[in-house]
Amino acid sequence: MAIEWIICKLQDGGKNIHLNMTNAHSVVEFKKGSKIWFPAGVEEDCIDVIETPEETFEQLREVRYVGRA
Repeated sequence: MAIEWIICKLQDGGKNIHLNMTNAHSVVEFKKGSKIWFPAGVEEDCIDVIETPEETFEQLREVRYVGRA
């Protein structure tokens, strides 16, 4: 399985964060953006970003498409 990195903005402060979506458990709508859940044992088990789930998955589709070129 390939590592699939996307860039999102944190809801708290708007700083960019690079996320390895290979490890994500789920993405749900949260406060006009998304909450992305990761497995237990990582430093933070969820991240709140300003991108909607649809925007998050669009980035992931783009990463997967470019990765095949």
